[in-house]
Amino acid sequence: MDTTAIRKLVGRHFVVGFDGLEVNDSIREMIQTYYVGSIILFSRNIESPKQVFQLIQELQQLAEEAGYVHPILISVDQENGVIRRLVNGMSLLPGAMSLGSTQNPLYAEESYRASAEELSKLGITWNLAPVADVNNNPDNPVIGVRSFGDNPKIAANFVANAVEGIQREIAATLKHFPGHGDTTVDSHLSLPIIEHDLTHLRQNEFIPFKSGIKVGAASIMLAHVYFPKIEAERLPASLSNKVVNILRKELDYQGVIVTDCLEMNAIAETIGTENAGVKALENGIDIAMISHTFEKQASTIKRAIKKATEDSAFLTILKESDKRVLAFYQKYGRWTNQETFDSDNFLAMVNNHEKLAREIYQKSEMFSQMPSITWKKDESLLVITFENTIFSKVEDPNHLAVPLEKVISEYSDNFRIYTVSNEDTVETTIKKIGDISSSYDHLLMTTYNIRSDKDKQALIYQALHEKISEIALIALRNPYDAKWVSDLFAYITPFEFTEEAVRVAVAGLYKGVESK
Repeated sequence: MDTTAIRKLVGRHFVVGFDGLEVNDSIREMIQTYYVGSIILFSRNIESPKQVFQLIQELQQLAEEAGYVHPILISVDQENGVIRRLVNGMSLLPGAMSLGSTQNPLYAEESYRASAEELSKLGITWNLAPVADVNNNPDNPVIGVRSFGDNPKIAANFVANAVEGIQREIAATLKHFPGHGDTTVDSHLSLPIIEHDLTHLRQNEFIPFKSGIKVGAASIMLAHVYFPKIEAERLPASLSNKVVNILRKELDYQGVIVTDCLEMNAIAETIGTENAGVKALENGIDIAMISHTFEKQASTIKRAIKKATEDSAFLTILKESDKRVLAFYQKYGRWTNQETFDSDNFLAMVNNHEKLAREIYQKSEMFSQMPSITWKKDESLLVITFENTIFSKVEDPNHLAVPLEKVISEYSDNFRIYTVSNEDTVETTIKKIGDISSSYDHLLMTTYNIRSDKDKQALIYQALHEKISEIALIALRNPYDAKWVSDLFAYITPFEFTEEAVRVAVAGLYKGVESK
């Protein structure tokens, strides 16, 4: 093969990201010089549906001018719920655990199909969803409500329906194989280790992945998790040939295998991003992901080009993998540079999907403990909430706003919201709100992932509970907060803080009250 052919071959096996709302020199070079096969978008690239559509048009135009025989695949993490990259102008559909709580897997198909329809209209052709991990560790810092639940068989039904919903429009991705659900470490920060053997994994973690494979999942993402009972060499699953062989031979998966981002600390601070990119391709992974830094992207691709030029065995592996990659791109790629964007039709579709979101939230099991109460509009309400923060680096700092004031104003004419900042101590908070809390008719507290009975949120709840017995508690993230507080009066777990989720949660306290 000549130099250009090798360059194009290698480029197809990488997915990269870039900064900004417009095409910049870095991504232009990735397309024109390195022929990357896929681009991943983050919120840093996203302003509005029309802007995203136009950005993707420009990227596809560059690819066509560079002589690509297939369109670039445009990917995004649109899991919905807590993890979503597109927010403004898009429907805010339920996340996995919210869907799982409905006990109706068909909702997963409808919801993920709705999301995929919106993505497809913008030119996005590859969704890095659904999460197929079993959340069998409540203290997991990175999966949590991103999972359909802690029961492998139930999760499997939702995973299969989610894949079918997405792939009516675009490519889906099962993640994070062999399973990221039983970790206590976020792989964005360091390398998690799971001691489970294959027998345990077959009986638990593999079950949802097998379900997704059965319905034809286009791709599978490997986890940056080390399984010493599987891999003697200290390699995370995302770089392991043994893990690839389990997928190919035991689970009979013949689709595309992709790494999680190789700039995450689990990789960057161990084997290193550049080494990992080459190692992944050498060990049979089809596509390596480098989401952020141009210098690391260019350096890694150059190393892979050099190895493909000098190492015939590596070139043979790439050529075999390329059959899967090309089939993947040809099936799901779409030239969008000549398409037009209809804002009115898109808005109508989004509005229709918002109705679906509300229906699903109403069917979810968010009302874990709900006494027979009906708060009234003119009754006074004190709302105590906490400053929302990032619990894992997979989350988006631009999407932490909670529409609490907007929603409560629809039901109450007499309320006050007190936000406890991260700097406030338990003592200063109680001093500020302890005396006034008893003068309100009702007290509502919202929490985010209470970790222990010593957590500031739990301590403030218990201190207030000594004065006021009837405190309504809404857990706006993981549903496990209740185990760290005692004598609950009302407990609502909407699993996430999207507007519709919060609206349905608050409406449960104001039964019979029409929202404004």
